[in-house]
Order: sequence, then structure tokens, then C-alpha cells
Amino acid sequence: MRGLLAPLAGKNGWTLAEAAGDLTPDGMQRLLNAAVWNADGVRDDVRT
Repeated sequence: MRGLLAPLAGKNGWTLAEAAGDLTPDGMQRLLNAAVWNADGVRDDVRT
């Protein structure tokens, strides 16, 4: 979530991964393309 919420000029797998502290974009790409997650739950966590 840090990468998605970061004030980046361009958001792609690499820039999001770097903003989140990852060395490669693999995990970020899996999160965005294949992972199943509860969007409402994530929203609630971000708001608190």
C-alpha cells in the first residue's frame, strides 16, 4: 500500500516496488495482477 499511496510522478511496477522498499517489482506485480484481496478491508485499514 505504501507504493500505491506514494506521491510518485509515474506509477508502474518498478516505481511502486521501490517506494515500498522492494528490490524487484515481482511482488508488486503479483499483488496488482493476481492476488485476491478484500478491497473494503484494505480501505478501512488505510483510513485508520
